[in-house]
Amino acid sequence: MSNPTAPSPVHITNRRLEGLSTDLLVQVPCTSSETTRSLIRDLGVGVVYTIDYPQRRKRIAAAGYAIDHTRREIAAADILVDAALYSGSQRITASAPLSADWVRFQHQKGNHWALTDSGYCAEGDRDGLRKLLAAAGALGSRVIAALPIAGAWLAKDATYLRERIDAAGVPVALIVEDAADPFDQPGMVAGLVEVLRAQTPVLLLRSDTAALGALAHGAAGAAMGSSSAYRHLYPNLGGGGTAPTSFIVPELLGYISQIAFDNARRQAHELDAWICECSRCHGADLKWINGDRDAAFGHSICAAAMLGEQLAPTERDAAALLWTSMCQTAQAKHHEVLEATGDWKGLKPSLQQWVDITPKPQAIS
Repeated sequence: MSNPTAPSPVHITNRRLEGLSTDLLVQVPCTSSETTRSLIRDLGVGVVYTIDYPQRRKRIAAAGYAIDHTRREIAAADILVDAALYSGSQRITASAPLSADWVRFQHQKGNHWALTDSGYCAEGDRDGLRKLLAAAGALGSRVIAALPIAGAWLAKDATYLRERIDAAGVPVALIVEDAADPFDQPGMVAGLVEVLRAQTPVLLLRSDTAALGALAHGAAGAAMGSSSAYRHLYPNLGGGGTAPTSFIVPELLGYISQIAFDNARRQAHELDAWICECSRCHGADLKWINGDRDAAFGHSICAAAMLGEQLAPTERDAAALLWTSMCQTAQAKHHEVLEATGDWKGLKPSLQQWVDITPKPQAIS
């Protein structure tokens, strides 16, 4: 049953899809529905349940189980389901047919929007892109074209991608491939912002704190992954293996590995960067996470919701300016850590890319 004391849904963008109550979602495997429900209930976020490779042949059952258990407790939860057929060594390509049965299943389960079971769109595969978007448009209303793309689409061909999205007129959910954080690569933030200028709604899935930047620049929704495997699309792999525990350090506006956090804090435990005011931490030092993956996940989504509240409610341009200001402040905090430790590699190039692409904060009147 729903919780009458639950907070208001997270609202950042002014382009939210009709039928969704929140902008911010968490992306998790279907097997994580138990731990995710409390975040949906307590924070007002939505969820993208993802089919892992071993579940593909039974994806209807796996997704149905996660949806049913979520709706049993939170009837009005915003739920999307990602078939993830675009991932792994046996992934399908963008030209592969889309399943009407998969879309129908999602609608029958009460999901207002259905994600297509799209294949991967490789660099330069313009024919596959056109076929995928056309096929998604033929599946009827309340359908989002899952659009898993090589990072080069954003770095080199963003204008063409935006134009094709608008020509098709069907909402899309970008899923960007890279071996690490795609938005640390040159030109990727600028390319994303260019695509977000489309008249057609664009979401960003499988992301990290870039989800907040995307929302500030007009994305219709964005999902942050529960672990590294769900924070970007790994090239030709089913997942990212067992990555070290990482979590959002709000003052630094990014995910920091437990190892890097411990090393830096050991040298400079007095820095205020280690203190978090999110609804999980209540002003505590982030050392309490201590490598616990569930704690890292729960805290990170709480921290993301807190950061999102700082961006909203605003007009689109104002949100972009605020995001610029937050990125600049985070850069200064990273430099404080570097000065205090002498060895800090946590500063992400994407922060400067966001600053470069957005208006300067002093332009706010």
